[in-house]
Amino acid sequence: MPAEPDGDLDRALDLFHRSAHEYAGGMSNHGPMVVESLDHSGRVESIAMWTAAYAERLDPAGPTRSIVSDPLLGDGRADVWTTHFLDELARREWTDVVTGWLPRLVPGSAGAAGHGVLRAAHAVRSLGRSQSEVRIVELAHGLGYWAATAHALPGLVPSGTATLRHALEAVPATSSEAWFISERVAAIDARAFGPAVGAAALPSDADEALTAVVDLALRVLATNPEGAIAFVHGVTVPCCLRHLLPYADPAGRAAVAMQGWWVLAALWSAYGRRPPLAGPPTIMPSWDELITSAIADGDEHQIKLSVAAHDQAGRVDDTLARAAVASVVGVPAT
Repeated sequence: MPAEPDGDLDRALDLFHRSAHEYAGGMSNHGPMVVESLDHSGRVESIAMWTAAYAERLDPAGPTRSIVSDPLLGDGRADVWTTHFLDELARREWTDVVTGWLPRLVPGSAGAAGHGVLRAAHAVRSLGRSQSEVRIVELAHGLGYWAATAHALPGLVPSGTATLRHALEAVPATSSEAWFISERVAAIDARAFGPAVGAAALPSDADEALTAVVDLALRVLATNPEGAIAFVHGVTVPCCLRHLLPYADPAGRAAVAMQGWWVLAALWSAYGRRPPLAGPPTIMPSWDELITSAIADGDEHQIKLSVAAHDQAGRVDDTLARAAVASVVGVPAT
């Protein structure tokens, strides 16, 4: 019999595995990502109460599906793909599975507003801290959701001379008014989007490139409150893609960084209204205030954003990061 989950994070993950990958007609289940963020940030005492409240809104998991020999990326069958990865993870080391699948999965990172790659990356980070059976199962769910919702953006490899900011501002707007982020992203005009993102000069070092993307994403988030939920993902996706870099070869690392840029550009195309913040405010709330406020509010996006942005300390301007988070969490400057 499977071992009983040990610890607040594993117990929460076990509970969420009884729920569907999506609920309420297409909303992604954020539970596993949030509780991993709380565990990572040392807020373990908040996991049980948050989990109990959030789990009430979720739909129950469907019946276990049979393994399909060759499921199709982006086919929407997260339960089938999860079964596929459970089988692989039972036969191979989890690190080998992640390394082997990244080349196929990374190009589809924009699917489901990035929640597939987000869930998988959170699972990878949790396994990097401590391995357990339930965390392996969560990796299968994350990879399965990523594969099932994969959507390849119509970008071109960045090979120009424009700064990321100038290239972003040249990305044409998408006219879709669909409610789901994924539907707006799917409406992007390939003929215009590809050359626009290709005009950028993305740093050749993947880690530096993701830092540049995160910096720009924070500036976009700070000035575009109307698209806050979308641009939260513009920050969290490149932050989480960074967790996958150790499992990619040099070419794969470049592809990971490029996806971070493309995802931000796609969200800008769908939701961008105001230019990115040019310079950060001078006084903002502390990280402790921001994270505590996010947990108290209970909103899944606030928690994930505040923890992800806090992790960028030493990479991006700290005041900028706090300003962007404060614009979402709602803690005023002092």
